[in-house]
Amino acid sequence: MKSSGKKNYEILFFVLLFSVLAFAGMYLRKFTGGTGIQIGDPFVLLSGFFLGPFAGVLTGVLASALSMYAAGITLTLTAIPAIVAAGLAGLISGMLFRRGAKGVDLKVKCGLCGAVAEFVSIAAGLFISVLLSFAAGAGGAVMPFGGSILGLFVTAVLAIAAAAVLYPVLEPHVNKREHLKV
Repeated sequence: MKSSGKKNYEILFFVLLFSVLAFAGMYLRKFTGGTGIQIGDPFVLLSGFFLGPFAGVLTGVLASALSMYAAGITLTLTAIPAIVAAGLAGLISGMLFRRGAKGVDLKVKCGLCGAVAEFVSIAAGLFISVLLSFAAGAGGAVMPFGGSILGLFVTAVLAIAAAAVLYPVLEPHVNKREHLKV
């Protein structure tokens, strides 16, 4: 029982750590000249890879909500799809990574899982955005995430590359904790 409580605290610590790193990357988006490119996504993917789908969702939602709050954005048509998409990226990355092929190079596995997670979350965010804008009578899509579609895809490619590079570097340190092993 004692180890389970300690495990939960350590997982919560890593979720908060990845959330703060993702928040910092998402918040720095405002300095990219309105392109929508942000560098917080790799930490959401890494949280899913290391800690599993539920922790990935928590990291994505918490970091996205914090960055919206820090930017002064309330729950609007642009905020909700971004928060849902960030949580979805963490969920999918964790699910795919845990069920991924055994014996595949870690960088390839991270890249493939990250690619699916990023592009599905972008598509879901855009879909939710369109649904909400039509439901509100806006008549057209409100661009989520505060940028362009090109900015979203550049962000996804950067996140995939960063996660594929960072995972093998961080993996030996995180896996020293036996109960956090994937």
